Amino acid sequence: MSAQKSEKSTIYTVTQKDLPLSCPPKNQEVWDMHPRVYLPIEAEKKVVCPYCSATYILK
Repeated sequence: MSAQKSEKSTIYTVTQKDLPLSCPPKNQEVWDMHPRVYLPIEAEKKVVCPYCSATYILK
């Protein structure tokens, strides 16, 4: 998984090995973030987190 910041949100590029996809990502602590949610990315290849507006793109 790779990430890049834009002015409004973070854009993450994920691969099949990162599935199932959750936000915040599995490698981040959740104690100071929104609740972890699992995001359906397989069909559209792109999804936006409803809490933090992070964008995930499946490669």
